[in-house]
Amino acid sequence: MQVALLLAAPFVVSSCDDVIGQEDNPVASYVQWKTDADVDEVEMKVGGTYTRVATAVSSAIIAYESDNTEVATVDPVSGEVTAKKIGEANISAVVSGMSTNGRNVFEATKLTYKVNVIDKKIYVKALVEKTDSIVDVTANVNTTIDFSKKFKFFPATGLSVTYSILSAPTAAVDLPHYATVGAINATTGELTLNGTSGWCLIQAQITSATAPDGYDDNTAALKKDTIKVRVKEAIAYYNAANERIILTADKYKKVSEYAYPTTGTFNGTYAAGTYFVDATLNPTTTTIKISGDVTFIFEDGRSEWMSNLVDVTDNATLNLFAQTQNAVWNTTKKAYTFDPGTFTLTVDRYTAGDAITNFKAINVCGGNLKGITQTENCGGFAAIKDLNVYGGGTITAQNFAANGYGISLLDGGKLTVAGGNVNAYGAGSSTTFGYAVIGDVEISKGTFIASNSAYRAVKGNLSKSGDITIKYSDNNSTWAPLTTATSNAPYIKAQKWPAE
Repeated sequence: MQVALLLAAPFVVSSCDDVIGQEDNPVASYVQWKTDADVDEVEMKVGGTYTRVATAVSSAIIAYESDNTEVATVDPVSGEVTAKKIGEANISAVVSGMSTNGRNVFEATKLTYKVNVIDKKIYVKALVEKTDSIVDVTANVNTTIDFSKKFKFFPATGLSVTYSILSAPTAAVDLPHYATVGAINATTGELTLNGTSGWCLIQAQITSATAPDGYDDNTAALKKDTIKVRVKEAIAYYNAANERIILTADKYKKVSEYAYPTTGTFNGTYAAGTYFVDATLNPTTTTIKISGDVTFIFEDGRSEWMSNLVDVTDNATLNLFAQTQNAVWNTTKKAYTFDPGTFTLTVDRYTAGDAITNFKAINVCGGNLKGITQTENCGGFAAIKDLNVYGGGTITAQNFAANGYGISLLDGGKLTVAGGNVNAYGAGSSTTFGYAVIGDVEISKGTFIASNSAYRAVKGNLSKSGDITIKYSDNNSTWAPLTTATSNAPYIKAQKWPAE
């Protein structure tokens, strides 16, 4: 009996504590906030105090700590926080693990909330460094920048704010070139560019406030702030992937400067690079020579004519894109929808041979590329490896002679219609040249029309994808679906056909 009583004695003593735990088997402290449990962030004024108390199992030791004592300190026992200076600090209630009697062990636990110490005055602050205070944007027409996101307001609610572009610089404002770059919505802060480059000042001003208790209604000087805006010259276009690309002036050359040298004569050759076609491509002759991979971005609505377009390297890629200009506000998406723009580039060789020749690849998007000839056994496009047309683009190829093709691709090349339109016309009954298209054709979107009433429309394989259907006709009147890869028909059409 005595032995049994001695063995039971430790358990009797331990049971006097409210929770039993051991160092290698700690138990939960059940710590939680006793006050303001659902508040994650507390806003304080410099010099102010705030107390939040944690509670746990009665014998657990709770201590309070701050991770940024320069901003806010906390009494380790009472949990009272004192705001020292503007900034943020995390205040925690920490259960160390030991109990008050030093015998029981609890799981180490931490509860944390954020203290945001502010100068509780009503004011606006630009979210840029005042050393430069510059926001760089590009001068593409109808591009919109939301300046409400570039200012911070105190308090965050209860304010009426007016945005404006200052009408003119003052002597105290260092603006290299002031310009009216666009219009700003006084209520929303949305600046819509008009295409002009230069500098301006955007101002946000608090015009009235219904502030929470504790905020000082301070002087008017703190209720407004400005941001310097430098609007850079730029252009935009849609690429083959239907992405809207914005280029600043350092990324392209203007044809009006490149093709119009101050001295000498322009020989009509474009080296590798990107060019904004804001003027006639060749002011001195009617031939354009490409000597590397070139991208032409045509000014919206521009129409160009020449007699020959040739790749002098036999290995160049030519991209033809249209500048985006007009914008329509989409009320559902709350964003601008930009039109892809248009252009027309006509290459008419008359009776001198092929019109567009020798390219590794030609990509057309957002405009019209026409290759025309009246030369026997020649065509509008010749010796092209890959000819691709995308959304908004149209390729027209035609031979007006007694015999000839519209498009002739190199062996292994392909004509791809991926969202645009291709119209090809051949002439004559030559088994070598009498086709609208010589080469393989693949259609996934858009339309494809090929015809040569005197012989065949296409010499090559025809393939399609998606909901495109290829049809053929012997008389350009009665059409039937094409079920083979090739056809001897004089007329071929491919498109998304309406239900019949």
